[in-house]
Amino acid sequence: MGLFKLLTDPGNFQFYWQNQKPGSESPNIINPRKIPFGKDRFNGGSSKEPYIVKSPTFLDDDTQSAPFYNDFILRGGILAPPSAAEDVTRLTKYFSDLNNPKGALFVAKQNILSKTGVKTEATKGSAYLGGTSNEGYYNPLSTLTQAGVGFLGTHVNKQGGLLLGNTLKKYQDVIAEDIQINSGIYKNRLTTLQSQISTLSFNGITQYNLNPTSGTLIQYSGGPDSVAGVGFTNIRFATKNDGKTPLKVLDISLSSSPLDSNSLFKTWGSKEFNNPLRLSTNPDSLITEDFRKILSPETGYQKSFLSKSPDYVNKNIEDNLGLSNPGSRLRNRSNYASGSVYNGASTAVDKVNASYIYKNAVNEGSKYGNDTNYNDLVPFIIAILNNELQVGGPYKKYMHFRAFIDGVSDSYNADWNAINYMGRAEKFYKYKGFDRKISMNFTVAAQSKQEITAMYDKLNFLASSLAPEYLDSTSSGYMAGNIAYITLGGYLNDQPGIITSLDYTIPEESPWEIAIDENGGPAAIEDVRQLPHIMRVSLQFTPIHKFRPEKQSFQNDDLGTASTRLLRPGRQKYIDQLRPTVSNYDKSGQYANQQTLTPSNIPIQTNPLPTILQQRELF
Repeated sequence: MGLFKLLTDPGNFQFYWQNQKPGSESPNIINPRKIPFGKDRFNGGSSKEPYIVKSPTFLDDDTQSAPFYNDFILRGGILAPPSAAEDVTRLTKYFSDLNNPKGALFVAKQNILSKTGVKTEATKGSAYLGGTSNEGYYNPLSTLTQAGVGFLGTHVNKQGGLLLGNTLKKYQDVIAEDIQINSGIYKNRLTTLQSQISTLSFNGITQYNLNPTSGTLIQYSGGPDSVAGVGFTNIRFATKNDGKTPLKVLDISLSSSPLDSNSLFKTWGSKEFNNPLRLSTNPDSLITEDFRKILSPETGYQKSFLSKSPDYVNKNIEDNLGLSNPGSRLRNRSNYASGSVYNGASTAVDKVNASYIYKNAVNEGSKYGNDTNYNDLVPFIIAILNNELQVGGPYKKYMHFRAFIDGVSDSYNADWNAINYMGRAEKFYKYKGFDRKISMNFTVAAQSKQEITAMYDKLNFLASSLAPEYLDSTSSGYMAGNIAYITLGGYLNDQPGIITSLDYTIPEESPWEIAIDENGGPAAIEDVRQLPHIMRVSLQFTPIHKFRPEKQSFQNDDLGTASTRLLRPGRQKYIDQLRPTVSNYDKSGQYANQQTLTPSNIPIQTNPLPTILQQRELF
């Protein structure tokens, strides 16, 4: 309303409470730039603000022009020092004004905020008032000092004060002192806490209360749980799964106490990670033992939230799956032409990727599971059936790829013929046929030079399987297509079919082998093959099922009565082809206490499985 009155009736506008200052002209008849300050509080009181009073600058006065304020050596230009002195004067009056409590309230607020902060290892010393001020105490001298020297680029700690010296220690400084690897000192907060329980202090910090019997691990004054710094913050023990019963068993670092499998809390410190006894026996691996092996999940409360684990030292992924460490410091890479040399031998990093094509009889199958060089998390095998009849056959040629699967799409399609009848608007449908197609994308990548030849031999042979094979003239003399068999975990198991398309894509991010030797000259083709390290593969696969494609049958589906539970499915396993008759998955729930399938109760298959040669004749 005041602005409205000033704009609509300036002659009668009352600038001051009740009356204007004695001895001064009426503000209504003088230049507004000359209106004196004061009487800006209720009942004519004065705030004494602004603390610094200067005459306004006239519009045509260019002594305050931009060149005086340009940053050069000093932030703010040559007028920065007098401006800083003016700021110090203004702030000094603000903090010392006895008629205006804002300055004192600001100081009190900063100290209350510090009291409500978290107490850490750094909360000690005079800057923290002996540990009573969690983030350091505040007095106005730090603000006044910063205002006076800020134009020089100097920064003063707001907390910690200046009267007692600038002794504020930061958290990172204290941690650096506690962890002195070169001096053989290895400490962390948990191990220090346990060692200091008996002395009721924590790493030299007082004002802590340790009350294990009450379920409180640490209690200190102030902190986040307090109200304006009044009260306490409690850090409680962990609880059981019920969320309320404290777990009060506390054990220190594994290296400092006997290994007690019943302890619920154990910590890993620097000593544990640097202890060679806990490293893998494979010098090419940097894997340490899993903590679950020490906590023994079968005992105590651990079994409710921890699972068992394999022995990481001897059964880690690198040792189990033929994946050594491509970045190992034990490998010699000095000679590019020789590739990666380990223990004096030129060895491949990935054994599966470096595996060559091999031929085996159909009844013997692949080497997966019988040779550790082919181990993988899930088997990924593509085999091509030999069309020529050979002694001891039929045979397949097997290719093992590392299961870097980018995606699998399994499409099922039913074909229906639409029929229109005269006088009926809708269409009727008659079933015509069934089709299934599988799309698969995967990546092959050479992590060492020794894998290049085997990897590209397999890719080349896989591409050649889409071309025909011309049979020997003594048999038929005709060209024949090739039957492929794909194994992908338990989803597809030696599934026969035809590969209808195959695409190779070299990604932009793939490095290439280049024909330059260690001297910068051209390398011989025997030493370096100019090929990309990474190839993305996409293929389209049409399965040939080992059963007559039809709706799933069940063991008790032919009883002629309703059933609340259909028992074990029949042979129509489009997916999950390795599903056993009885497994651990069947011990409870849907398949519990079911009859074991025997030859007498297996549903009769009206179309026997065609032989491999009969399948081949389809093409």
